[in-house]
Amino acid sequence: MRIRVSLPELDLGALAGRLLPAGAELRALELDESGLRLEASAPVAGNFMVLADARFQGPTLTLSRFRVEGGMLARAFLGSKLSDKIARLDWRRGAVRAWGEPDGERLHLAWDGDSA
Repeated sequence: MRIRVSLPELDLGALAGRLLPAGAELRALELDESGLRLEASAPVAGNFMVLADARFQGPTLTLSRFRVEGGMLARAFLGSKLSDKIARLDWRRGAVRAWGEPDGERLHLAWDGDSA
């Protein structure tokens, strides 16, 4: 089954902007019960994709096993920088909070207003 939902209050584009390189353009974002697929382009890296495993538990989503696919520049530079950005992330918008684990391996999103 395919469902498409528009959630302007959530604005995952703003969150993606904190994780992608400066000047990157988000082209598509797909999320289902098992994975995330983000398509973007950046001035130096060109077109690339960020893939991650997804796990929903109640009002929380955990993304892990991040992979960057694309040209050599995208894979070489974006992969390590993505982990660094995830590790430093603590973002909040309304009842939604996104934060990374210190090792940059997992990104959590919670939308119940009670995330810690």
